[in-house]
Amino acid sequence: MLRSSDNLAFNDFNDEDMRPGTDTWLSACQTVRKAFEDHGCFMALYDKPGLELYNSVFSAMERLFDLPLETKKQETSDKLFHGPREIVNKYANVVGELDRMVKRMVFENYGVDKQRSDSFLESNSYLLRGIKYRTAQTDESNMGLHGHSDVTVLSILQQYLSGLEIKLKNGEWVEVDPSPSLFVVMAG
Repeated sequence: MLRSSDNLAFNDFNDEDMRPGTDTWLSACQTVRKAFEDHGCFMALYDKPGLELYNSVFSAMERLFDLPLETKKQETSDKLFHGPREIVNKYANVVGELDRMVKRMVFENYGVDKQRSDSFLESNSYLLRGIKYRTAQTDESNMGLHGHSDVTVLSILQQYLSGLEIKLKNGEWVEVDPSPSLFVVMAG
């Protein structure tokens, strides 16, 4: 899955034994902490969205991106994109579960008490952002988005087409292949 680095941590969030308090959970907490400290990110294997939702959400996003700019700017009824909006909402909720799990692992591993961590997790809101890049013209660079840092505590990325590269703390750029069960989890 990784093309240029084999030292980036992978965590399998599909393991049914991964529940708070279990050995599997505690081991994953340590792996997540070490990955954030060493690289600033890790790869999460997480099948919960499933192939059907993965394909549906990216298909819905494609349809929305293909609308004319004038249509996108209009004030519209909530009913217009009701189907695609439901799919995207379902996807956001499933990815939100991964976000909460990772944050809980970090809190537990650093000894944050449960009441404080629960309070923080309950106060979180989520932003789901879809980005579509066009193919570069012959006189343009092939960079869709310049290197940047997000201002959130965690960023969770998943891609449908190739092109995602992440920069590790050591300066190495890693290209990530798209997969319905692979997420890049980055510390803010």
